[in-house]
Order: sequence, then C-alpha cells, then structure tokens
Amino acid sequence: MQSNLTNTLDVLKEAGKRGLVFFLEEGKLKYKKSRRTDTDQLFMEEVARHREEILRLLQEREAAAEVDWAGIVRQRQQMERPPLSFNQERLWFVDRLEGSRHYHMPWAVRLKGLPDEALLERSFRAVIHRH
Repeated sequence: MQSNLTNTLDVLKEAGKRGLVFFLEEGKLKYKKSRRTDTDQLFMEEVARHREEILRLLQEREAAAEVDWAGIVRQRQQMERPPLSFNQERLWFVDRLEGSRHYHMPWAVRLKGLPDEALLERSFRAVIHRH
C-alpha cells in the first residue's frame, strides 16, 4: 500500500510539473490543464491506473479542510471567559509595566436615529467588563 501511495504521489508531482491540476467536482475526479500542456497519452494512462488513490487522497484532503463552526461556537459559548488574543495580552502586559495612557484614544460618535438603549448598555458593559 505504501509503495502504491508513493507511486501515486509521484504521479501527482509529475502532473503538477506538466500543468495538470486534479480536483473533485460532485465527488468525481476532474482535472484542469494549462494551455501549454500537451497531454501525453502514456502519462494519462498512468494517471488512470492511480485514479482511485488520487480520488481517495482528494476526498481525505477535502474532509480534513471542513471546519465544524457550530462546534467552535458551542465551545466559545460554554467558556466563562474567552481567551485573550496575543495583542490583548501584550496590551495588558504593557499597561501593567508602564501604564497605558498612550493607548487611550478619545473620540466622539454621533448616532443617527433612535438607538436600542438596552443593546447599547449591554455593549458598553461588555467592553467595561472585558477591560
């Protein structure tokens, strides 16, 4: 099996050199070639011999690329306090070391229309609580 995989990877490497790109479309193996690529019949026969393994590799790569966003959101919702980003940690450290008056940026905003006061209050409270 390992030698078959090695051979398949060699075929994919050679395909890349020849300007062929393999991809999945609705679960089927497809390929694109650059305009300057001349498809060699012998090489395409070699690709056909490795078709199933190429298909399996692409399916594995596609499955590994899927992200469970709902799971990530659930994890974040269960956290009492989300972790600080690197930049937030750095600012906290600088503030403890020498103060943070040079990071204060006072500004005013004029809101148009009627604000949702409850939402605005919750937003300010979240910012204050976080900092």
